[in-house]
Amino acid sequence: MTFGHDAPSLVNRIESVYFSLLLLLGSSSSPFQNCAILMMRIFAITAGAVIEAFVTLHEKGLIYQGSYMVNWSPNLQTAVSDLEVEYSEEPGFLYHIKYRVAGGSRDDFLTIATTRPETLFGDTAVAVNPEDERYAKYIGCLAIVPMTYGRHVPIIADRLVDKEFGTGVLKISPGHDHNDYLLARKIGLPILNVMNKDGTLNEVAGLYCGIDRFEVRKKLWADLEESGLAVKKEPYTLRVPRSQRGGEIIEPLVSKQWFVTMEPLAEKALHAVETRELTIIPERFEKIYNHWLSNIKDWCISRQLWWGHRIPVWYIEGKDGEEEYIVARCREEALQKARQKYGEDAVIYQDPDVLDTWFSRYMNDKTYYLCAFSCPLICLVYCSPDLQPNVSEQCCALWPFSTLGWPDVSSEDFKRFYPTTMLETGHDILFFWVARMVMMGIEFTGKVPFSYVYLHGLIRDSQGRKMSKTLGNVIDPVDTINEFGTDALRFALALGTAGQDLNLSTERLTSNKAFTNKLWNAGKFVLQNLPMQSDFSAWENLLAYKHQEAFNAAISDRAFRVEEGVRNEFDNEDSLLRLRLPECWVVSKLHLLIDLVTTSYDKYYFGDVARETYDFFWGDFADWYIEASKARLYQSEDNNIAVAAKAVLLYVFENILKMLHPFMPFVTEALWQALPNRKEPLIISPWPQTSLPSYSNMIKRFENLQALTRAVRNARAEYSVEPAKRISATIVANPEVLQYIAAEKEVLALLSRLDLQAMHFTETLPGDANQSVHLVASEGLEAYLPLADMVDISAEVQRLQKRLVKMEQEYKGLKARLSSPKFIEKAPEEIVRDAQDKAQEMEEKINLTKNRIAFLESTNLVAETV
Repeated sequence: MTFGHDAPSLVNRIESVYFSLLLLLGSSSSPFQNCAILMMRIFAITAGAVIEAFVTLHEKGLIYQGSYMVNWSPNLQTAVSDLEVEYSEEPGFLYHIKYRVAGGSRDDFLTIATTRPETLFGDTAVAVNPEDERYAKYIGCLAIVPMTYGRHVPIIADRLVDKEFGTGVLKISPGHDHNDYLLARKIGLPILNVMNKDGTLNEVAGLYCGIDRFEVRKKLWADLEESGLAVKKEPYTLRVPRSQRGGEIIEPLVSKQWFVTMEPLAEKALHAVETRELTIIPERFEKIYNHWLSNIKDWCISRQLWWGHRIPVWYIEGKDGEEEYIVARCREEALQKARQKYGEDAVIYQDPDVLDTWFSRYMNDKTYYLCAFSCPLICLVYCSPDLQPNVSEQCCALWPFSTLGWPDVSSEDFKRFYPTTMLETGHDILFFWVARMVMMGIEFTGKVPFSYVYLHGLIRDSQGRKMSKTLGNVIDPVDTINEFGTDALRFALALGTAGQDLNLSTERLTSNKAFTNKLWNAGKFVLQNLPMQSDFSAWENLLAYKHQEAFNAAISDRAFRVEEGVRNEFDNEDSLLRLRLPECWVVSKLHLLIDLVTTSYDKYYFGDVARETYDFFWGDFADWYIEASKARLYQSEDNNIAVAAKAVLLYVFENILKMLHPFMPFVTEALWQALPNRKEPLIISPWPQTSLPSYSNMIKRFENLQALTRAVRNARAEYSVEPAKRISATIVANPEVLQYIAAEKEVLALLSRLDLQAMHFTETLPGDANQSVHLVASEGLEAYLPLADMVDISAEVQRLQKRLVKMEQEYKGLKARLSSPKFIEKAPEEIVRDAQDKAQEMEEKINLTKNRIAFLESTNLVAETV
């Protein structure tokens, strides 16, 4: 079997997994139902586009071949781009080595400090700062490179040498250090390569030839010590370059590669942001984008890999000159050009290297990414053995147009879909992918490929750490979906903020699973309280809260079609004003939410949309209106009030489903389809209408009712009133407030667990005010709860006195501890501060308990006197 034979079947297997995972995450299915057919189509299109792009750029003089320093991966045996190198601080050593001065005495030497002694075989100079008086006399002399049988290199002066680093003397190894390479090219130093592409040293290293670079470091240091040239080895924190793909240490090597000249392309991409043709969200990333493009380096696009698009370059057998190659779109074209230039006997062979996948296309056999599509939100979850994206292998600079038929700009796909509106992706690939797509899109089509770039954050563990097998903190999306559900995972990710990394924890997922369950249970409540679909009379009453003409059209000829008549739109002031306070409040709040959410969507504030909808559903609809509606549905003797409540429940819940659907497609679609006679899926239903009426005064009134309810609930909890016990209350307010509060006394009694028959509404203080708990709900709205109704006063006093004794004992112990100098001096600062906080909190509790005892005793005394 060969790679070429096995690769297609491997692709088919992996692509099948990709598509199944996309569907698992809630992505709408592709019109190409067979994923293999889809990918083969894309590959066929993009393959031609990649070749055309390479040839076109070469013809414009923007692609060239040259020997330059690249980041070399010895294990992968390929060059990697600067953006694929990650730097980490790791412990290492700084080696101090003697370089004898040629022609000097035995004690005449320079001591260099290096973190990579194995590269000294590639030294072509020793450099000092011209202002460093310690070494001024040696400038222009020769130094002897250790362990090289007396090879001499010049001692030069350069202001880039840091006098404070090490000894102030720098070894120059142009073949193995980026800065040394630039210096060598500037002043014309020779470039000497001492390393093979597998990370072993070559013949230049003499006796160390064929030994791994890190083994040479150990062996060379031992030999230097033995020869008396080793001065010292001291601990030092290294800035180590590692490959994103394999994690191995990158080796700077000079290698012949293919490059794209980036500066003219970058200028156009910068101009696109300056003129607002392209907007990056969040805006702060525009500065990062501009900085990178303003300091861009030429792009090394050749890779020494099996997988990828072959570079469309052919060489002539027997010709090895720098320009002895042919760039062509196919072998036949290359052969024709070669024979025209070199004769009919010319024999050609193709460059074995492939193009960087960021230039060509995407695919990897180890890493995949899952797009949790929600229109217009897309959340990305990266999944691999360590849950980290192998970003160099996923997408390409030509993707926005190469998949649409380019270079055939007359294709229907290209005309319809290019350019698009928005790209959503992770902020970590702003340079890898986004900037390159912008540059290539402008270069080849004259247009930016998208108008907006939305950058989401990266997913990290609960402590904000990068997920890895080493740390054991990997969260597998598939396992997560199996445990918590797709909707909970999507919503947890949607709550993040653009550009900010998100810490994903079990607690966060559990919370959002609870939210999903809450939505499901709310849906069950709404459905249970709707009329049977066949009950035309009940639906007629319910739909009276919508425009009558729409209802009449829906039931013409008794062919009752609920899906047309059940929309219950409170889209005018008259329909809203007919509602009672709780209903008017929740509909008004809904209308405000629709406007807010729509605006947030328009501004791409997806996290705000999720939070705003979450707060309304749970905080307003589920916790308050559903509970309030039970007074209408189960206690009201007025059928019209119950019908209105059902209409509002349905209307509000429908709109909640619509606003949550982009985040939670599965549960919302299931609940939508469960509503009476829904033939069309939720995903294609119209977005809620904006600019609908709302009444701020009704919202304020219900907020007063809420404040009163909370005050009563808090008092019940404070005095440990049994949940099932109904207590009496006197509500005191001005006539206007009393009117609307009293009108909703059934709701107040239900929500606060008050005795409906023992509720009194008055403008003056009740006669038993001195024997009651006084509550201030809001300005101008108060309540008095008779203590005798709430607790056995004598028993409560005894309970509080026992509690007071325990608290005073605990407080005494804390004060004794804090008064000990030994504790203050020796205990950690946070322990001392914690003890101080506990003592202060305990003192406050003691005072509150004493006040409550005094209040209860005085109340009891008054009651006995009476």
